[in-house]
Amino acid sequence: MSVAGIGFLENSTNSNYILFPNPTSDNVTLDFGNMVENATISIYDVTGKLVYTINNLSGNLFQLSTSQLSKGAYIVNIQTKDSNTSVQLIKK
Repeated sequence: MSVAGIGFLENSTNSNYILFPNPTSDNVTLDFGNMVENATISIYDVTGKLVYTINNLSGNLFQLSTSQLSKGAYIVNIQTKDSNTSVQLIKK
């Protein structure tokens, strides 16, 4: 998957998802806002390389450790049956 042409949500929020804290140095929480089933979270570095994927998430909150990520900018792609959203994540 290429990241070219993906728009970023400046505040790391949209009407359905909140990713916080952002920037982060440790864990981030993804709040789906409501229950989702079979969601996929994919994290890409700035070159478009897939660095982390989590499949089959269900629930409304998910906590993600960023300890395996180097400092820098990432694109978090959140895919559910109803939407496909990309959010920028900064690891400091």
